[in-house]
Amino acid sequence: ESTINLYQAWLKLNIVDRLSLKIGRQEFEYDDLKILSNSTWRLQARSHDAALLQWQSNDSTYQVHLTGGVNNDNQVRFRTVYTTENYYKNMGMIWINKKFTNTEISLLFLDLGQQLADTSINHFKTFGMYGVQSIGKMKLTCSFYFQRGKNQADQRVNASMASLKLEVPVTNKLSFTGGFDI
Repeated sequence: ESTINLYQAWLKLNIVDRLSLKIGRQEFEYDDLKILSNSTWRLQARSHDAALLQWQSNDSTYQVHLTGGVNNDNQVRFRTVYTTENYYKNMGMIWINKKFTNTEISLLFLDLGQQLADTSINHFKTFGMYGVQSIGKMKLTCSFYFQRGKNQADQRVNASMASLKLEVPVTNKLSFTGGFDI
């Protein structure tokens, strides 16, 4: 059976000033790209069949994104088995971002529903924060995330990750960066 895979195809509707809805197959790239990104480190990048509601304040210092998506193996909209391993059946996300003069902070809540062989769905939640602080020409970046729930192998997940990074520019084209992830 021949198939065509479409990487991105979406429609963005401006509902009112500063509020839009983006529907279709699209990439998600947030913060330091550790949780949601187009995953170009793989042979294939990652896109999502989802709806993305985006709001931005008048002065662009606040942003809120709400996302929902569902995957199926065929064209039936709901209540079908999704057999692709290591990918989600449904997802929901809330991302809140605030920019200050020298600081940017984001909060993320991501829920992935992964379908089991018996068609039940395990929910796997990731939540945390990301921050960037400019100190003169230097930039300090930190993040921490927690994961809870059950994965597609029906195993309990209880994990955390923290990251701290300092970037020091030497010239306009060269900078030194050091940090750690735990």
